[in-house]
Amino acid sequence: MKRGVIFAIICLILFSFVMIAGCGKGQLPPANKEVIAICKLIDQGKSVGEILEAYDRAAQKYPRFSYLWQEKGDYLSRIGRYNDAVEAYKQALLTVRSSTTSDVESAEIWIDIGKALEMQKKYEEALSAYEEAYKVFSRSDDVITAIDRMQNKI
Repeated sequence: MKRGVIFAIICLILFSFVMIAGCGKGQLPPANKEVIAICKLIDQGKSVGEILEAYDRAAQKYPRFSYLWQEKGDYLSRIGRYNDAVEAYKQALLTVRSSTTSDVESAEIWIDIGKALEMQKKYEEALSAYEEAYKVFSRSDDVITAIDRMQNKI
């Protein structure tokens, strides 16, 4: 599937989620509008620099919006900038910890950190990240599988 189609689908899912869970008035919260605008930039094939500048501008406006940081980490992972992705995910964790979001969201971020570290062949660090995910959400078969995979690679 083409990358642009994938980004469009992600943006559509985000838009649908926000409309259902968001304002109730059919209006997007401003922070989510920023994420959708960035998805459009990606879909339009804008340069990495332009996209990262858009993420940075949005983060300045909404520094406590964990989903923005997580999306930035996902984007950085997709383009192979795994160290930067881990930093964005860590920022997402900081914002999640200072809010009332669920353990599932924290676990998802730890999984993303583990994946980025695994792509760099930093298996011990990836194992630690997956174990953190397990601590907050032990019912995930994906986390258990990832832990097993890392233990076999170490």
